[in-house]
Parts: sequence; structure tokens; C-alpha cells
Amino acid sequence: MVATAQNLSNDLKSKRRAFYGFFEIDNLDKLSLDEATNLLTKIAQLQKDSELNKFIRSQTGRDRIKAIHHLAGGNHRVYIIFSQFLTRDSLDDLVKPVMQTLDELTPYYQARMQWLSPQQRKIVELLCDRRHAVPVKEIAQRCFISHQTASSQLKDLLNKGYVVKETQGRESFYELLEPLMRICLETKKQRGKPIKLFIDFLRIWYTKQELGKNKDAIDSYEKSIQIESGSYYVWFSRGCALNASNRNEEAIQSFEKAIEIDPDNYKAWVALAGTQTWIGRNEEAVQYFDRALEINSNINFSWCMYGIALFNTERYQKAIQSFEKEIVNNPNDNFSWFYLGTALLATNNWKEAISTLENGFKLVNSNREFYGGDTKAIVFIIFENKQNRDIWNQRIEEIVILYGRYDAVFTLGKGITENIPNLLSEMVSNKAARTWLEVWQQVAGDKPELEIALRFLKTAVEYKETKRDSKVLLQLPKEERDLFVTLLEEVEE
Repeated sequence: MVATAQNLSNDLKSKRRAFYGFFEIDNLDKLSLDEATNLLTKIAQLQKDSELNKFIRSQTGRDRIKAIHHLAGGNHRVYIIFSQFLTRDSLDDLVKPVMQTLDELTPYYQARMQWLSPQQRKIVELLCDRRHAVPVKEIAQRCFISHQTASSQLKDLLNKGYVVKETQGRESFYELLEPLMRICLETKKQRGKPIKLFIDFLRIWYTKQELGKNKDAIDSYEKSIQIESGSYYVWFSRGCALNASNRNEEAIQSFEKAIEIDPDNYKAWVALAGTQTWIGRNEEAVQYFDRALEINSNINFSWCMYGIALFNTERYQKAIQSFEKEIVNNPNDNFSWFYLGTALLATNNWKEAISTLENGFKLVNSNREFYGGDTKAIVFIIFENKQNRDIWNQRIEEIVILYGRYDAVFTLGKGITENIPNLLSEMVSNKAARTWLEVWQQVAGDKPELEIALRFLKTAVEYKETKRDSKVLLQLPKEERDLFVTLLEEVEE
């Protein structure tokens, strides 16, 4: 017999009970992201679902699992339940399947609530309502019990696996161990609003372009290299296949080998430059693009990718020219319109930039695709260009109106959060950071789509003002706090 339980009952723990020592007990630690991915892979293999197995191993699949990881909290049982909707289609829309999963889990969590004493239920309900870590003093006050009683009940809840404890100095903070328990209970009260906002936020947070796998082609080129190691075509084609599989460093080596064989073939220079741009090595990319143009000034290549490299190295005028060339060749390419608009923002051509971004949105709408541009760059440019409250207010208001017109306000949340590491820089004053927060709150504080992003921004400003007091982070729900910590890790890097 094999069984799992949230915690051991007295029947198993007490030496006075008949079943003490009867079972071989293995305490399950929380799953890490890699362990969770391995578990889901094994489930896919058990179900003989090769498509799901392949998808889990892809970048998009892994990103979706990262999103779910913040909800599951490392809980083995929850991953088993979530595995039911881990398919290529349903992962593109997490909200509906997660809501279905919450419906299935709610009776379970409600039953767990019934196992508690009335006093303990009251404490758990308070922690659900507060949504973040709460000090013992506040728990005692709000539950109308003494500090000693609260401490005693919390200790018991800790042993039963309901809550987790965080100590800051002499003060202890408590919150629910499983985010999903709180989410299930609050979903019934607020009709799913908090979880829907969080899942939408996760989808934007982890969205990356899926390049797809091309293993068969790579294997074929590997064999060809053994036969024709001096062939430009084989090394170039191998590089393209590796690129398509997101194996960028190996792709670079292949393109470099192709160039070594035929240094005057511009295609390898363009491919090498594009790969360097994709992984953020923009200076090298610009040099390689320039070399391709030296070889053949009349080539019609990826002007958009060249423009991105130029933009990222602050060669804004040349970037604008490059994006404009791409648009001449591909007038329906919404990516180029968005990048052109962003470059125009960087050169302070505000009105023209807004009009250009709108052209991009119109194409997104007509193509039934979604893309909101590089919102990290857009938000950063607004912050950097004119650090003035009135100008910030005007420009943020215009950009929010534009994105609202195309139901894309939630993508601005990604831009706000991705700029938090810049805001925490010592080069930014506390006053500027506070003003930035206040303007966003004034202009967009009523936008549900930005609720989580603005909560992150508020936490960041207070964290900065208190000289990085980690107690400030406890005002975020655990699943949001885990995301926020990744931003702080970026600051440290």
C-alpha cells in the first residue's frame, strides 16, 4: 500500500498509538522546477503522449511550466492535477483550465478547513483575506485573541502543514503554505478575479518566441560534415538548423566555420549577425551586419534585425532608417512598425512615434496575432528622456490610452516590472522613484490589468526607500513575491 498525506496524524506520530512505526515514511520535499518538469515528462511518457513530451521539452513548454510552478508551489499532488491540461493548445490559454482545476480542488481545501478548530479556521481565513505574510500581533488583533493564543494556534498550524513562518528580526510573519489553498478559497469570494489577473500576468511575464526543434535536420548535417567537412553549404545549413532549435552558441560556431571556408559569402555574415542580435550581443551583430553590406551593398536582408542591433547600441537614427527599409519591403510586418515607433520615442519624436505604434497595433488586429512591442524599452524611454512629473503624466496617459484602444494595457505591466531593476539603481534617486510610482498610480491606478505591476512597483519603491529592508517584500502574496525576487536577482547581477 502506498499513500500520501499533507501531514502525519497522531495515529502515526505518537508512540502510544498502534500504527506508530508501522509504515515506512518518506518526507517529500517541494519539487524544484527541474524536478517538476521531470515529473510532468514522466506523466507524458506514461500516457504515451509524444506530442506533450516534446512540447514540455521546448522553450515555450518550459516557460508555461514556470508559470504553473508559481501556483503549484512545489506540491506534488497539484502537479498531477495540472498535468491533465498540459497540452499544446490549452497552455496557450491558462485561465480556463486553471479555473477548472480550482473548482476540482476547492472541495478538497474546504474539507481541510473542516479539519481545523473554529479558532484555527478563523486564522486561515484571515491569512486568505490578507493575501500576504502577516505578523502575529496583527493576527491576534484581527482574530480577537491574545498574542499567546495566536502563537500557540499558529505553531499547531505550522506543524499540520497549513502555514509557513518567516522571521524578520524579533518579529514572526505567517502566511499559507500553499498559494493554491488561498486562491481556491478567495476565488469563491471574488469570482476568480485575483487568479485571472495573476495568470494573465504570468502569461506575459514568461512569453517568449518559440523557435521550434529541428533535431532530424541537425543529425543529417552532422553526418554530412563527416563526409564534407570543407563544405560551406553544410556548415551554413547546420547553423540555420541549430538556430531553429535555439542552440545559439553552436549555431554561431557553425556560421563562423562557414565564413572561414567562404569569407565573401554575405549570407553567413547575416546569419551570424542575426544570431548575435537574438542573444543580446549587439555590438558584434552591428559589425557583422556592416561586413555583409560591405560584401554586397544591394542585398535585401533582415533590416529589422539590423535595426534592433542598432537600436540596442543607441544608434537610433540608423536604426530608424533600417526599420523604414524593412517596412518598405514588408509593409504588413507589425514588428517593424513597433520597433520603428520605439526608436522614434528614443529620438523624442513623440507624436510620430505614437502614430507609428498605432500602425503596428492595426496590423496586429487585422492579422489576429498579438504583439505589444518592446514595452520594456518603451517604458524605459519614457522614464529616462524627461524626468519631469508633468511630462511623465502626459506621456504615460497617452501610452495607456493607445494600448487601451487595442486591449493591450496588460502588456505595459511587463514593461513596468522589467524596468524595476533600473529603478533600483543607485543612479536613480528615491524622489524620482517615488514620483514615477505616483504618476503611474494617478494615471493607471484604476486599470485592473496593471494591478499586479503597480503593486510590484510600489514594493520596489518602498524597498529602495528602506534601504532594501526585506520585510517590505512580505507585503506581496507568496507567488508574486517569488517573481519579484527574480527581479532583485537581476539587480544583483
